[in-house]
Amino acid sequence: HGEPLLEQWLHPVLQHATVSFTERGLGLEYALMALSVWLAVGGFLVARRRYGAGRARDWAVREQTLPLFDAIQNKYWVDEIYQATIIAWVLRLRLILADMDRWVVDGIVNGAGVAAKGAAWVTGAIDHYLVDGLVNFVAEGTLSAGAKLRTVQTGRIQSYVYGLLGGVAVLSIIQYFLVK
Repeated sequence: HGEPLLEQWLHPVLQHATVSFTERGLGLEYALMALSVWLAVGGFLVARRRYGAGRARDWAVREQTLPLFDAIQNKYWVDEIYQATIIAWVLRLRLILADMDRWVVDGIVNGAGVAAKGAAWVTGAIDHYLVDGLVNFVAEGTLSAGAKLRTVQTGRIQSYVYGLLGGVAVLSIIQYFLVK
C-alpha cells in the first residue's frame, strides 16, 4: 500500500503521457485463485473416483460412453490435422523450392559459368592474337632490322666516312628545302 515503484521508475519517461497507474482491489485476483484451487481439487477427486482403487469394475466400458471420449482418445486429432495441413504444405513447398533451386539458382550459376568461360576465351584470344601478336611483330621487326643493319657494319673506315658524308648531304638538302 505504498507508492507504486513502477510508476516512480517510469515517471521521467511517461510524465507527459496519458498512462496512469492506479491500484485496483484484489478481489478479482482472490476469486481467480479460489477458482483455480477448486478446479484442481475437483479434477483430483474426479480422477481418483474414476481411476483410483475404489473404481467400478466396468469403468473402462462406461468411460467409452462419455462425451468427447473419441476426441480425447485421439488427442483431438491434432496430429492428423497438423499432418494434413502444415506437413502437407511444407512437403509441397519443399518440392517447389527444390525445382526453383534446380532450374533458377542452378541455371543462374551455370549461366554465369558459361559466361565466364566465354569471356575467358575472348580475353585469351585477344591476348594470344592481338597482344602477343603485336609483341612478336615488334620483336621480329627488330630482329629483321638488326640483321639488315648488320650488313652495314663492314669494319672498314672508308664505308663509315661515305655513310657520314651521305647523311650530311641528305640533311643539308632537307634543310635547304625547309628554310626556303
